[in-house]
Parts: sequence; structure tokens; C-alpha cells
Amino acid sequence: MKPNWFIGFPVRAPIAMPEAPKRVRLFAPEDRHLTAAFLGTVEAERAWDAWARVRTVGLEPLDIELTHFRLLGGRRPTALAAAVGDGFEAAARAMTRVQAPLVEAGCLKADRRPPLPHATLARIHRKATDAERAAAVRWAEQWPLGIRARLDEIALFTWAKDRTLQLFEIVAREPLAQ
Repeated sequence: MKPNWFIGFPVRAPIAMPEAPKRVRLFAPEDRHLTAAFLGTVEAERAWDAWARVRTVGLEPLDIELTHFRLLGGRRPTALAAAVGDGFEAAARAMTRVQAPLVEAGCLKADRRPPLPHATLARIHRKATDAERAAAVRWAEQWPLGIRARLDEIALFTWAKDRTLQLFEIVAREPLAQ
């Protein structure tokens, strides 16, 4: 399996999710996060170099609210996400502050799009039929959102060793300055 690395803010708020429909994978609570910088398939050494640069950024904890559903991911989107409402601007600024030293060091390409703070909570299987995709969107539109969360740490994530339990694993974490 190819490596997969990213830096993000873990979202530890309790989210009571209804049972997912067919062809939808619900993210484990440990997988929920706001991605600050997607590093992708880089080698571990490069991911750790990026992490070292981010640890010195000096961010403060953020209070956010996950307020509404968003379907994300290009022409045939698969990410079922909860978008940040309250705290959006602060989260977007924090994402930009994380990305800046990585772009400057060549660890990350500059993104022309503005940051979009969100937490992916589930993913539609790539081979889902149109009817299964429609059912997944209807399900996600019914999520019990309006959930407040405090983002008080930043972490380096990669694939979990056992992806049957959760998709991602935190390999390093740092509390945000109080």
C-alpha cells in the first residue's frame, strides 16, 4: 500500500451517527479530523520533516461548530463531510498558518483554493451505484449536526496498520499553546 500522510487537527467531539447505508464507510471517532496540510504519498522522512516545521507554528486552540453537510471530492465525489460553520475563519487561518512554512520549504505545493475547514465523517465506496450514492447523500443530509468541538492539538496522521478498525493512525501529536 502506498504511504499516505497528512497533518490535521483531531476532532474529538462526540457525534452520534445513524447506521450507514450500503456502500458507505463510516469513519471511526479516531479518524475524524480537519486536514491542515495533505502531504500524500511522500516518504516517511519527508512527512517527519514537514511535521518538524509545523510544530513551531505556535497555534492556539480553536472552538468550532460542525453545522452542515458537504459532499466533496471532484467529479464523482466520495467524501461525506461536516462543514465548519462557527469558527470557520479561525480554522481557515490556522490551516493557512500550518501550510505556509511547508510551502516555503517545498514540502507542499501552494494551493490556489482557499482553505475549506471540514471533517470527513464517512466515504462512499468508489464502486457504489448511482442509487447507492443517492442513498448515501440522503443519509448524510440527515446527520445530527450543530456539534461544537475544541481543537486543542495538531497531529501527524498516516494509514492505520489495521484498516478494518480505523483508517488513520496518529503517529505524533502536539498540544496547541494555551
